[in-house]
Amino acid sequence: MSYFDQIMEKIFPDPAAVEKGKLPVVADVIKRNVKYLIAYQHWLNNDDKDLLINWLASEYAIASEDGSEWITQLNSKGIRGFFIHGGEESLKPQESRFLLDYWKEQIQKLNYQLYGWQSESFLRENKILVKERYYLKPYKNAFEFPINQEFGNILIEAEILEDMLLSIKCLVTHYTGFNYLAPKAYKELIKFMLN
Repeated sequence: MSYFDQIMEKIFPDPAAVEKGKLPVVADVIKRNVKYLIAYQHWLNNDDKDLLINWLASEYAIASEDGSEWITQLNSKGIRGFFIHGGEESLKPQESRFLLDYWKEQIQKLNYQLYGWQSESFLRENKILVKERYYLKPYKNAFEFPINQEFGNILIEAEILEDMLLSIKCLVTHYTGFNYLAPKAYKELIKFMLN
């Protein structure tokens, strides 16, 4: 496919692929309106945030021991993370967006920069599926080797179908090799996020 064809495909995506849910109907950077920001500040400053974080910390501990119906942990070579399962009894969509924004702000306090933020809307069985994601990477000094990769690269993402949360995931990936310092302990990141 020529470069021109690739550009045209980006501008005018294949309607059949959009209808089948393979391509997003809309893709843009995450934007928060004033009404949302006011509600988010209210959420940060009342007990709702603390109750949610405490519940997640408790469920994460249960998942570590016996397994949890709400959280699944991922631990494989080069990638660590967890999934928060959605459904009727789970977090509300706005609450999940608050959680993503809160975690993004917390992670940025750990020598991380926001590298990407995207919202994509897909068609799924005549419903709108929204994926919102933040991608964060540690600040790096290009002239210092080995590179301090902190915990690694961090992706946090929510999938929301109409008015129901499907999942929230947090994935941490790191590099290996003599150019990189070993990543910091993953459990320290989790302790920071769930505290």
